[in-house]
Amino acid sequence: MPAQWDRSRRQLNERANFKSYRGTGTDISAEVKTEETAAGAQERFMAAIESVSDGFALFDADDRMVFCNTRFKALNPALAPKILPGITFEELLRDNIAANRILDALDDEEAFIRERMAQHRNPTGPLVQQRRDGRWLELREERTPEGSTFLVNTDITERKRAEKIVRQLYSAIEVVAEPIALYDADDRIVFCNQTYRALNTAVSETLEPGTSFEEHLRAIVFQGLMPEVKGREEEYVAQRMERHRNPRGPFAIVRQEGIQLSVHEHKLPDGGTIVICADITERKRAEDALQKSEALFRSFIDNLPSEIFVRDTTGHFTLVNRAWERVQGVSSQDVIGKTAYDIYPTDQADIYAAQDQAVLETGQVLDRELKFREGNGSHFVHTIKFPIPGANGEVTAIGGIAADITERKRAEEALQASEHALQERVADLEEAHRKLEMQGESLARLADDLLVARDEARGADRAKSEFLAAMSHELRTPLNAVIGFSEILKDEIFGPIGSLKYRGYANDINESALYLLGLINDLLDLSKIESGTEELCEDTIEIPEIIRSSLKLVEQRAEYGRIKLKLELSDQLPALRADERKLKQILVNLLSNAVKFTDAGGEVTLRAWCRMDSGYVLQITDTGIGITPENIPKALLRFRQIDADLNRQYEGTGLGLPLTKALVEQHGGTLDLHSEVSVGTTVTVRFPSERIVHSPHDTKSIDAAAKKAG
Repeated sequence: MPAQWDRSRRQLNERANFKSYRGTGTDISAEVKTEETAAGAQERFMAAIESVSDGFALFDADDRMVFCNTRFKALNPALAPKILPGITFEELLRDNIAANRILDALDDEEAFIRERMAQHRNPTGPLVQQRRDGRWLELREERTPEGSTFLVNTDITERKRAEKIVRQLYSAIEVVAEPIALYDADDRIVFCNQTYRALNTAVSETLEPGTSFEEHLRAIVFQGLMPEVKGREEEYVAQRMERHRNPRGPFAIVRQEGIQLSVHEHKLPDGGTIVICADITERKRAEDALQKSEALFRSFIDNLPSEIFVRDTTGHFTLVNRAWERVQGVSSQDVIGKTAYDIYPTDQADIYAAQDQAVLETGQVLDRELKFREGNGSHFVHTIKFPIPGANGEVTAIGGIAADITERKRAEEALQASEHALQERVADLEEAHRKLEMQGESLARLADDLLVARDEARGADRAKSEFLAAMSHELRTPLNAVIGFSEILKDEIFGPIGSLKYRGYANDINESALYLLGLINDLLDLSKIESGTEELCEDTIEIPEIIRSSLKLVEQRAEYGRIKLKLELSDQLPALRADERKLKQILVNLLSNAVKFTDAGGEVTLRAWCRMDSGYVLQITDTGIGITPENIPKALLRFRQIDADLNRQYEGTGLGLPLTKALVEQHGGTLDLHSEVSVGTTVTVRFPSERIVHSPHDTKSIDAAAKKAG
């Protein structure tokens, strides 16, 4: 019966009671059949989408999901409950990022989302993403005229792993001694190693990827690299191309300078060709080269610190290096041809055999850390196993690298223990810090009290210096009169004074008064410096001149004590900006001390040099009695004598060195004193480089002279 669609209305009489129906009927069989056909087509389309191995999802013009297949959810297992019709693409993207599943989004999530949404709205080609679980997905999107978007996710993890293996294979080929080149099914070069490039340096432009083998061959022939085919180049090219397309075993060719090569060509399963060359110019030379190559390889692996071994597909050892022999305690002669069960305990051998089987089945590199019981402790081994393919691409052996990491593991355990101890120590330190803060408050109050006491002490010291300065002025006035009158009496200016004793007494009075005046002058100078009232009267001073004038002042005393004075000056000494009177006082004080404390027959040496980096240096060295290390600080204090008051052997007030040090420091310099008992004393005065007066072109000569002096 055909399908019908009815449309009718009720008819009422004048009393508004039902009277009858009046309506029309339409045959809609065709429309229903069309809808059923469309529904069937949709079911078949959905079944087809469900059966594909890729993840498939459809988003409408509002970017909301219409449907997706089971594979799409399987590729996003953590989000499967949320993958429902109506969810927007951006919501799905953000959920993926929130689950830390997309590595590319870890650095800047929002930037990644903006870029990904732009690509989604305007697809330009497939995208590749790496997920946190290590899987790789290829995403392909396409817009429909209605504004919908198809999204297809393909798991390319295995392809990525295969690409990694190919890169490893290329790396392995790169280190092979023989020249090797790989051509694809279209006979265009894909890869060649460095040895092959070195062999064909003259035609290196034909070794770029994409260049055909025939182009490479013609470049060799027509550039004269094969002299024997001269005059028949085209004939040779035709013969060589035929043999290249149909390899029939190795054959020899002769290159320039008589070099003979054995060429091996093999067709690969994908239609490509691998070309391997060997130099057979002299068989013995080739054998020697092979032996050297093997020795080099053996030397290389034997000198590696890691254990290296190779086992065939049946588990028998075919190679071990010295590190393996040393660690395992088994020589290579005793292990080659044996299995792990012949070397290790059964449980350990079972683990190694299972690893080998996994490498054989998957063809993938295996990286594991193993733990074995050993006595009362544990033994850790890190192993890396990898497949070694044969000529046909099948795995023919398993290579392995092993290292004992027991010490590293123990170090990690020790580090964890140290971290725990450190945490406990931090807690203790925090408690100590709290206590120190409490003590700090008390110390702050004490510091305030000490500052007050310091200021009071400085005030008292300043008052003392001012008093000494005033008293020194008062003492100098009558003392000058005593000196003057004693000189009149001593020199008998107004006539003889009679008895010689009076003349002696007058001489004693004069010498004592001069000594007292020098003492007062030193005391006055020191007081002025300490009170801050003493100012420098600076001038440009020629050092050699002031040094020689200072030496003359102590020459008489040195001759009297039979002490030799020596002078060592660097060449081209520049001038110094300083107070001339104070600089001379520094030199005379130090020279006088050196002469005073040096026994007869000794030496006093004055040296001077200059360096732009360390400044101007004046150094006085004597061979005198010396000072013990503990007495050096005392010697630099005012009014202090190293020998006891009741047993004094040398005159002096103890002001010389302190005053000299103060004068040096007033110039911005330093005074260092080094001494050894019965050996002598060295006093070094350094003035800063800012006080050196020189012209710019003198810099190199100053440093050269300083090196000569040093």
